[in-house]
Amino acid sequence: VVVEIRGDKVRLGVEAPREVPVHRREVYDAIQRSQHTDDSSNNAPTSQD
Repeated sequence: VVVEIRGDKVRLGVEAPREVPVHRREVYDAIQRSQHTDDSSNNAPTSQD
């Protein structure tokens, strides 16, 4: 839903239940990269002395 138009900027509103996360695409992509990095580091072999 368009909430406001001011000059060349548009504010959007999203109606969703509170338990449903809503992110801009670039934020969602960053979260996915972070989770992928975390998963990779958790599976990395560790040396044991």
